[in-house]
Amino acid sequence: MKSLVRLSKTIGLVGGTVLASFFAQSMKVLALPQEQIVQTLQPIPVFTIADEQGAPLVAVGKDEKKITGVFISQQDAQQFFQQLQQQNPELAQKVKVQPVSLGEVFKLSQANEGKADGLNFAYVPMNDEVEAAKKSSARTVNNIKEAFPYLWRKVAKIKAILPFSKIMKPEFLSF
Repeated sequence: MKSLVRLSKTIGLVGGTVLASFFAQSMKVLALPQEQIVQTLQPIPVFTIADEQGAPLVAVGKDEKKITGVFISQQDAQQFFQQLQQQNPELAQKVKVQPVSLGEVFKLSQANEGKADGLNFAYVPMNDEVEAAKKSSARTVNNIKEAFPYLWRKVAKIKAILPFSKIMKPEFLSF
């Protein structure tokens, strides 16, 4: 009897593994084709700092990775460009804020994926959205404090040992 139970468990585990791998492979088929993704993203404008030929301003980040900024807001891109004019006027004369299709950025991102020397994209969110998220997060934290005071005291003890990091600008924004 024990061997029958053991055999049925083994068959169940093996069968479950085979079925799970089959369904995992078929799930990949459900993804949108790249052409449809590009077509959907094509009308969405984003902004980058680029030279006259359209080549983006590239910074070298950690581990010698090439990074370029993609700004969601034109105002934020202009603000970054003004900072660049103040801190590096020579470079600022060679570049400008340029609109780019998000579809084109997606294609470039896919083309550079997995390449060691490929270009990486840092998407810079709108400042207003970041501030709204911070306020929303603060409200949520206050609600948690009120609902779970014991849990919050435990979190405060952990926070004293390992302080949480704050939202930081991408490293390419530092000159």
